[in-house]
Amino acid sequence: MGINFIDIANLKWENIKNERLEYTRLKTKEDFSVALMLPAIKILDYYKKLAFDENNTYIFPILSNTYKTPQSIRNRLVKMLRIVNQDLKTIGENAKISEKLTTYVARHSFATNLKKKWHCNFCN
Repeated sequence: MGINFIDIANLKWENIKNERLEYTRLKTKEDFSVALMLPAIKILDYYKKLAFDENNTYIFPILSNTYKTPQSIRNRLVKMLRIVNQDLKTIGENAKISEKLTTYVARHSFATNLKKKWHCNFCN
């Protein structure tokens, strides 16, 4: 499983409860509750120092409360996704990865590798 960019952008501090990420996927309305590993907790600690105002503020500097209309939110998400995917493309080129890296490819590659690892653990 991997969380998509739109859901990451919409995360607020109220989604973090007892070292778990609890959110509803916007596309499918499916609820998720995921235990946070130490690297994720460290990333959240970093952003908490930068961005925490109250529980209903966004975790990551993608959206903010200044984007009020659905169109302004959509425009911001499209712009930021384009920037992130361009950065991933640069990383892929520097790492000599032939596949075009995007948030979509990263998320699905992670999920595929996790599934293979999980399956192999039960094969032995």
